Amino acid sequence: MEIYVKGLPEKCGVKPGDVKQIARHVLTKEEVDCELAVIFVDDAAMSDLNHQYTKREGTTDVLAFSAREGKDSEYSGHVLGDVFVSLDRAREQAKELGHSFRRELLFLVLHGLLHLLGYDHKSMPKKIERLEKELAILPIRNKSRSRRKM
Repeated sequence: MEIYVKGLPEKCGVKPGDVKQIARHVLTKEEVDCELAVIFVDDAAMSDLNHQYTKREGTTDVLAFSAREGKDSEYSGHVLGDVFVSLDRAREQAKELGHSFRRELLFLVLHGLLHLLGYDHKSMPKKIERLEKELAILPIRNKSRSRRKM
């Protein structure tokens, strides 16, 4: 299992190891051995990706691109895909929802990963809730906010 993390600012409160730990936990639970890239971008880059690949205008919080779909899927081997997370949207959503930037960023990684694994918005809420409870006990939890998950 290889997990690549790119574009994560050093002083954002989340370490690449935190992202990898969440991904490993989920992939192990789902019994998937694969390569995965998690890429953090700003709103401008996310807006470009959103327009290019989904034909939607504006930014979004997370996009997941599966290597197991489309015309090149037969060449993907054990590559699962890429998850793109907007740092700007994560920061804004954390404020709107009243929780930490760290929690929102890790939640978006989880959300994108579940999309890559085939979960849709109807099947995902219960899965996310269960995984968040499991992940809350991992050592990545934000110790300064011990009552909050992640």
